[in-house]
Amino acid sequence: MQLLDKAWVQAVEVFKENNHKLFEVITSEVKSSVTNCLNKLLEAEIDIFLGQADQSTNKKNGSYEREFSIKGVGCIRLRMPRDRNSNFKSTIVTVAKKIDKLESEIKWNLKAIEIHNQVRALTMGPSSYTLYNGKKLKIHKTTVSMENSEFGFSIQTQQYLKNYLEGYQKRKSEKSDEAGTILQVTDEYIRVQTGFGYIDLLEVQPESRNRMRIKDFLQGNDIKQGLKLV
Repeated sequence: MQLLDKAWVQAVEVFKENNHKLFEVITSEVKSSVTNCLNKLLEAEIDIFLGQADQSTNKKNGSYEREFSIKGVGCIRLRMPRDRNSNFKSTIVTVAKKIDKLESEIKWNLKAIEIHNQVRALTMGPSSYTLYNGKKLKIHKTTVSMENSEFGFSIQTQQYLKNYLEGYQKRKSEKSDEAGTILQVTDEYIRVQTGFGYIDLLEVQPESRNRMRIKDFLQGNDIKQGLKLV
């Protein structure tokens, strides 16, 4: 029998106790890989641009950092290259149109992973929100359990994508008695039922307050199991 590396054995034991931590590690690795890949593409893109005949007198002029929120990845910081004549415009990394604030409202009938991805995508603004006691409660950080959520998603065909988007819009418009119901409250998280699986809220922001962990939020709010967020 082949001996296992002690570090891997210890990692398995840690993740057995807390699968939330495993997902955080995976997310961090994904962000790092996406950031490195896009930075290399941007460098190659400006080199190709400056190699064009009409840019023969133009040169690189350093770079500046800019944050981007990428759906399914979250917030990343990229090095945006510049040229001396300010002619270069990346076609690889572009700025999306401004998000309508109505799109940031959480629809609890969606799948847990879909809500989680929405929170991550809007973390830099305008942020996702729900209603608690008739007031907006921004949701800044969440996590989902691999055992209770559908993580696998691959666009196999154009028809597959179309069917998924149609189903997504249908789930957004549907209502249910269970979705949005608080299942469990601890100092670390508030667990909420969704249309498929559950999601744990880790950091929130009440109106006119700063972003805070759940432990701090609970000090001034009587959140109990069975309460429903809308």
